[in-house]
Amino acid sequence: GRVDAIVQSTDKNLMVPVGGAIIAGPVKNFIEKEISQTYAGRASMSPVLDVFVTLIELGTTGFCTLRNRRIELIEYFHSTLNRIAEKYGERVLSTAKFNTISFAVTLNHLGNEIDDVTKFGSMIFTRGVSGARVVARNTSNKVAGIEFEGYGASISNYHSHYFTAACSIGISKEEIDTLATRLDKCFGETCKTKNL
Repeated sequence: GRVDAIVQSTDKNLMVPVGGAIIAGPVKNFIEKEISQTYAGRASMSPVLDVFVTLIELGTTGFCTLRNRRIELIEYFHSTLNRIAEKYGERVLSTAKFNTISFAVTLNHLGNEIDDVTKFGSMIFTRGVSGARVVARNTSNKVAGIEFEGYGASISNYHSHYFTAACSIGISKEEIDTLATRLDKCFGETCKTKNL
């Protein structure tokens, strides 16, 4: 397949609040005409200002230090998620070749009930795990009259429910350990509820 555009979340890549994105692509005309002309232009200036102020504050040295620390922690992040996943019969999906920021973990122990999947998402959110996203398989949603199969996932009919977590810029080893503790509690509670 071809790639027309890449959307980068500024929160994961530049340590700013959620809500901004950078769109890039190999064909300048596509970005300038196809994407920017379809944009209504009523968005807030806040994401742009957040990125500007953050980069000015960090400077090149500060940004590179945080980026290098994130790179050093990727393997620890992955192995920590893997340890928790294996404990509950789940697995970390293999995406590291293409994506070293976001990692996905299956949620097969939840069965086929979409309500159980969304409940897991609310459980991790209420325990202070921000940025994680839960995707239920075989869901669809209609947007502007167009039906999207596998809504929220990268492809239709994905084989598993899953959640994603990001090894974002600015993360620390202590935060990864806290994530593991909170995920362990959520998995433990859902397994107890389902008598697993």
